[in-house]
Amino acid sequence: MAPCNTCDSIPSPLARKGNLYLWPPTAHTLGKIRALKQRAKIKKAPNAAADVAAIAVDTGMLETLLLKLTGVLTEEEVKDTRALFMDSDREPGLGDFGHIRPLSELVAFSDSAWLMDILRENRLISHFQPIVFADDTGRPFGHEALLRAWDADGDMVAPGLLFDRATQAGVLFQLDRLARTCAVEAAAKYRLRGKLFINFTPTSIYDPRNCLRTTLNLIDTLGVDRSQIVFEVIETEKVADMDHLTGVLSYYRRNGFKVALDDLGGGYSALSMLPDLRPNYVKIDRALITDIDKKETKAVITRRIVDMCHDLDIQVIAEGIETEREEAVLRDIRVDYLQGFYYGRPQAEPVTEKLAPPQEPAA
Repeated sequence: MAPCNTCDSIPSPLARKGNLYLWPPTAHTLGKIRALKQRAKIKKAPNAAADVAAIAVDTGMLETLLLKLTGVLTEEEVKDTRALFMDSDREPGLGDFGHIRPLSELVAFSDSAWLMDILRENRLISHFQPIVFADDTGRPFGHEALLRAWDADGDMVAPGLLFDRATQAGVLFQLDRLARTCAVEAAAKYRLRGKLFINFTPTSIYDPRNCLRTTLNLIDTLGVDRSQIVFEVIETEKVADMDHLTGVLSYYRRNGFKVALDDLGGGYSALSMLPDLRPNYVKIDRALITDIDKKETKAVITRRIVDMCHDLDIQVIAEGIETEREEAVLRDIRVDYLQGFYYGRPQAEPVTEKLAPPQEPAA
């Protein structure tokens, strides 16, 4: 089976000149676009149907046009309008419809040259944060791989900005795939021992047999033990298609990997997934962990979650620990593993020896 053409290829930059075709959601939206064309004296593209707004884009004017469109349309109209930008004068055909996207995505993509450069030049690296045994915090159980990126000036790009813009610009598939391969390559380079937790967003994998093929091939080529890798579902509360997520996790398990759910306790939906998904590990949402030593209700809820997971043969990781007092409560609650700045911040190289005694982060 061939690798995924979407995940394994970085989109080319938009052409400097061409035709923009817009399919508005309502006649009212279409009227607003036509009024803008008249006011700005924008040329009409050829071969346009009556219900399509077709705009000829002169060299270097696409960004200006998109800015004008977002100025006259509401946020919902920008999201619901479908767009296709073509670098030729021919009428869109059946082969082009797979490239139609929300206008909001086209706007974000046109404003994301910095992100495309990062992806094309692979200016990415994995940092590792240790996860320790609760009953022996000097002994690493594993590490979570966390993606880091640099812009053209050498400044680090905030991970949240990186993934948010990738989602908006329609390149989350590509970023998620690069994050997975980056983590595997770094684990092989440092001969990582223990478990390797690799984050993934379920919506970035539409068919695991295709989308994960490059990752699986790399794991085997580099000689990384599949049982060492734990694929961790992030943004659990945003999962809308349980059948799709179940299929992805089943594919991971069939291929010898472990799976984890992140942010358990942050909302009801993640808890309701446990009977069907039965992950090997869960991570308790840090909102429950912070100040757990000061708020009895947090301790009570966390204890119930831990007991329930142990009854289901699921191991529990508490993340976000920053103080000795939080650690003491979690050990009493019988959490299996601990993670947080108290044991170490993410760093380029994983821990290969016994950890130094933990320290509380400076205020």
